[in-house]
Amino acid sequence: MTQPILLPCPLLTVDHQEEGRRSIQTECTSPSSSSLGLHTNQTSTINNEMIFKLLSSETWIPMNPMNHHRYNTNSLLSKCSSPLLPLVSHVLAIFLVLLAAVAYFTPHATLPNHLMGSSILFEHSSQQQQQYHHPFINTVHGMSIQEQSQIASRIKEMFQFSFNSYMKYAFPYDELKPISCSGISTWGNYSLTLIDSLDTLYIMNLHDEFKMGVEYVLDHFNDFHLDSHVSVFETNIRILGGLLSAHLLALKHDWYREKIRNGRRSSSPPSPSPTTTTPTPTTTTSSSTSSSSSSSSTSTTPSTTTTTKHHHSLLTLSIDLCERLIKAFDTPTHIPYGMVHLTLGVLKNESQVTAAAGGGTFLMEFGLLSYLTGNMKYYDYAKRASLALYLLRDLNTNLIGNHVNIMNGHWTHRESGIGASCDSFFEYLFKGFMLFRDEELIQMFKTCYDGIMKHVYREPWYSDVDMKTSKLTFGLYNSLASFWPGLQTLYGHDFEKAKNTLNAIFGIWRLHGVMPEGFNLYISKAQKGQMPYPLRPEIIESVYHLYKFDGSRDSTYLYMARDFLTGLEVVCKTKCGYAVVKDSESKLLEDRMESFFLSETLKYLYLIFDPYNFVHWNEESGQEELLYTFNTEAHIIPLNLNDYLKKYNTRMEDGSDMDHTSTSSSNTGSTGSTTSVVLNTHFLSSMHLFNKRVHHNPNIFSQKGSVVIPK
Repeated sequence: MTQPILLPCPLLTVDHQEEGRRSIQTECTSPSSSSLGLHTNQTSTINNEMIFKLLSSETWIPMNPMNHHRYNTNSLLSKCSSPLLPLVSHVLAIFLVLLAAVAYFTPHATLPNHLMGSSILFEHSSQQQQQYHHPFINTVHGMSIQEQSQIASRIKEMFQFSFNSYMKYAFPYDELKPISCSGISTWGNYSLTLIDSLDTLYIMNLHDEFKMGVEYVLDHFNDFHLDSHVSVFETNIRILGGLLSAHLLALKHDWYREKIRNGRRSSSPPSPSPTTTTPTPTTTTSSSTSSSSSSSSTSTTPSTTTTTKHHHSLLTLSIDLCERLIKAFDTPTHIPYGMVHLTLGVLKNESQVTAAAGGGTFLMEFGLLSYLTGNMKYYDYAKRASLALYLLRDLNTNLIGNHVNIMNGHWTHRESGIGASCDSFFEYLFKGFMLFRDEELIQMFKTCYDGIMKHVYREPWYSDVDMKTSKLTFGLYNSLASFWPGLQTLYGHDFEKAKNTLNAIFGIWRLHGVMPEGFNLYISKAQKGQMPYPLRPEIIESVYHLYKFDGSRDSTYLYMARDFLTGLEVVCKTKCGYAVVKDSESKLLEDRMESFFLSETLKYLYLIFDPYNFVHWNEESGQEELLYTFNTEAHIIPLNLNDYLKKYNTRMEDGSDMDHTSTSSSNTGSTGSTTSVVLNTHFLSSMHLFNKRVHHNPNIFSQKGSVVIPK
């Protein structure tokens, strides 16, 4: 006997037949176990199976989505002809009241039973395959290339509309205010949306706009000597990641080489030396040749003697920015501060508590910078920080907390999960291995992954637990955790679990038309205080990875993605762009468009419907392959860096190195003719040396509990 399917979404319709009964159509969420007073209880005389059987009877009445926890008890019991009906009804009522009281006073004991194992799209039985009922289609069928192309064009138009509005109304501020058609600097006053959108322009074949964007950045940013107090995490993934990705894409074009050959508009290159000290408001970092570097506030007359050893490129800008960010890593634990001033470094009285993700999301960008420059210190900073967090995990559960004191390594918040404050720490362990083949990273990831699947996963959901006891802290699903099914697909593990999780969280999207920040699993509603949808991409990211790389080519993913597109157009569109949803129930909008809407959300959505995009289409083999990976801001990085740099050589036509002469020569012993093969060899040897030093250090923790990693 098959149990009825209990859905967390009132918009989906699933036909279910049981022992020859008529089809039962459930068009909304069944009553949550918290509203019924039912929680998992192995000693209960009336178990959940009995309750499910009662609720699946012919008397079940579809519920109003606006009040979907009510049920017709009188109708349900009136079908019983037993003379003991009054007694049974009273006993049942008392039992439900008692269970409700228990649920009220112990609300964090377990997830509601109706959400355990909940599945919508991928439920299959041996006798029949259930169909996905979409408001615009009747059955799941293959989507033609022509239809996919039409949808991709719509998404591209959405991007162009939003990007052009930003350039018209908001640039050079960080973000667009799409309701008032104005701009605001929210993060660092460094034209965030432009830099964050560069590789999306390229991916959507908007090469002219990409060229103009790159040229603007090179013409107007000599360095990042800005009076800005910024998030180290956000600046890394958005600005540094955006610059490096755009640099690699621009290498394909002669105009970029020509732009670099013509030199900078200012006096000297922003290439700080590895031993640079923290700058002050009146001084700037020195170059690797000990010449003074100009800044936005202390620039001098532009030099007319720029040499080929001092080119200005997106890579030299990346070096300058990273030199400013690494000042945050000067802590006893090697875990960085959460904030840094781009000119003054770490400010007095800066918070000593940072999120795990904020301290462990640097491997990809810092590692790529080390790969391109030959200067291993960037990767070392990132690796030490990630390793420190890993070593601070609980050794029994292999879980980490979500906030840590960077001075002593003590966890200030022991909640552990895969959503907010933890998410990209795990992502970068795996993707760092994908990029650099650092075996230590995949070992660390596997340990963390196993701990998560054992203690955090409650099919099909992931909710925060105590890192030491693994007890559920609250039955809340965090939208940032929606990236996980995509990461599982890349990892090649637990495909079915990934599908089931994606299926369940898609139900949340269908319930609201967008994805609220937090979804209360006890009451099947968006959590109060976490109602907004800030245009996040995580669920779309997972759909992309499952559709492209899980091997099924299930067209269901395409229709899910089309649902996302419809929700964005219907709910979020304004006269100048797409706005953050302030309340996912009332659909009230906020006058803000996050830069990651262009960098991530529309990028993943577009790639789902563009089968021949260079990001995943191999022209030589004539098939889709995993050719690029994405940082957590969806900036693309080629997986085979060595071959990529051979194909799009980073050397100028006159034989001199285009971007990283000073850093590579100072760290590899070359004379400026270092090739990508040499850089790769140096990177690997330095990486293994670092791993060896750490692996053989017997005193990894000090007596105070601080992480001690050898320099």
